[in-house]
Amino acid sequence: PSDSSQGPSSQPSEKASHQPSSQPSDNPSVSQSPSFKPSSSPSLLPSTNPSLSSFPSATPSMSPSEFPSIQPSLNPSMSGMPSLQPSESPSLEPSVSLRPSLPYYEFWYPDFSSDGTGCFNDGQEEPYMKLTPADYLFTSAEECCQIRFGSDLQE
Repeated sequence: PSDSSQGPSSQPSEKASHQPSSQPSDNPSVSQSPSFKPSSSPSLLPSTNPSLSSFPSATPSMSPSEFPSIQPSLNPSMSGMPSLQPSESPSLEPSVSLRPSLPYYEFWYPDFSSDGTGCFNDGQEEPYMKLTPADYLFTSAEECCQIRFGSDLQE
């Protein structure tokens, strides 16, 4: 028979106790693998040394962590829908669209080809037009057609 007034013993007992000790050890043992019998009352604080698993749980938690991981997932979920809330900070890298917007060309130029019918702003103006932009480059189709062809609109 042991005397509980003497504190914890230096040797483990042969028979497991069903009650926790009123005087925990100053030097508890540390297991390298998780228990096969998880606690029925989990700790309120997260472990400072959690076990690592390469397999996710088959059953997701009904109460996700309030403290997200500092490392992003190696296999993020993919959704065809955007999130309902914008992120607090934008990404550092621009996104790449599968359908980029059309290029924007600032100036309109006259088409003097044999079958030329008006002015364009597709960025394909002749090099000489860029050398004297006041004569050949315009800020609107109407201005280009009026000055170069004497008409208000492209035909």
